[in-house]
Amino acid sequence: MRKLPFFLLCFISAILAFSSLIIFYPREKQVETVKKTYIELWHIDTFEGGVGSRRAFLEKAALSYQKKSDTVVIVKEQTVYSAEQNFANNVYPDMISFGSGIKLPYDRLVSLKTGKTDKNNKETIAKAEKSGGNDYAKVWCMGGYVKITRKGVSADGLIISEQKNAMPYLAAKLSGETLPVKQVIDSDKAVYPFYADKNAALIGTQRDLFRLENKGIDIDVVPYTGYNDLYQYVSVISADDEKAFKCGLFIDYLLSDEIA
Repeated sequence: MRKLPFFLLCFISAILAFSSLIIFYPREKQVETVKKTYIELWHIDTFEGGVGSRRAFLEKAALSYQKKSDTVVIVKEQTVYSAEQNFANNVYPDMISFGSGIKLPYDRLVSLKTGKTDKNNKETIAKAEKSGGNDYAKVWCMGGYVKITRKGVSADGLIISEQKNAMPYLAAKLSGETLPVKQVIDSDKAVYPFYADKNAALIGTQRDLFRLENKGIDIDVVPYTGYNDLYQYVSVISADDEKAFKCGLFIDYLLSDEIA
């Protein structure tokens, strides 16, 4: 039998080796791409006490939710003024986080039960500030009013820590408070007259408590339960049905015990 030339044997061996690589080399797994839905959430702070921390909480919740769903929630901060100017120019997000003191686009709000808008729902939504939420606005966090006195002191008058879009004196009166008002002062400065007047009670919020605790003052605290307007709501205003539905799912997550 005639032998094949050496170079031809080398060529055939190389072809066979390359063919085996093609046959047995594992194919790369195809990466499945999941279509993401992007939702814009405007966060609008309207009352003091927790400013910054509320936005940070929303951002943390959005990031956590993104890891377990196909929805990316983008949190953007707005002032009352910038939000209302955008609404006036027909610029809207998919969701809003807001407190009292803002003019809402009522005819765009989506029912969290039906997923539909209702151009006659302004009166219904307005009642949320008294009831703590409804089909169009859910409370996702809240503050509260408190009466602060020095430990063991029977106060002879009130110092009111005043802020925009909040009514602490109304909370005091509706909770049965009878002491006279000594002074009404901006919330940024309210702790200072309280330092000076050891017989006064300070009517304020958790922000005032935080400031006083940092000063190491020994205090007594009584919550006012007759009235509260320190609610932060979340609503859906997306005109896109699919996005509105996914906004509702995110709100369910935001209100769940998973991120409490």
